[in-house]
Amino acid sequence: MQGLLQTGDSALGSVVTSLTQAINLGVQAGNGTLSASDRANVAAQIQNVSAQVLALANSTYQGTYVFAGTNSGTPAYVANVLSPTGVTYQGNASTNQVEITPGQTATVNVPGSQIFPVAPLTCSRANQPDAAAQSGSGVTTAVAQLRTAFGM
Repeated sequence: MQGLLQTGDSALGSVVTSLTQAINLGVQAGNGTLSASDRANVAAQIQNVSAQVLALANSTYQGTYVFAGTNSGTPAYVANVLSPTGVTYQGNASTNQVEITPGQTATVNVPGSQIFPVAPLTCSRANQPDAAAQSGSGVTTAVAQLRTAFGM
């Protein structure tokens, strides 16, 4: 059980680092002096961060998806171009329990839907930071959405 908890903790720490990086890249993209090439580079970096966060939300431990609730045989999140957010949660809201003493249990997971609001995974398709960085417009809104999703 300790390995599962460590995997989840490590993934969450990496998500924090990745979202901080995305915010910093968004702020960088807001620099009005960037060339089109510079903006394209920042947009590509933001896309990479988004892919990293999605992969982290689908972290596994011994073949089970850590953030999928009790539906741990299925990736918690999948990319879905038909979804307004671009991502679909496939897990469930159930938790796993472990008996710690006779008659007493402890919850050992939190479903991804409670940990990862969809916005940090997709940065809101309506105004994605990568698209905003590429075009040079809407960057402030995209960064604000990321900060809100990140709880800053």
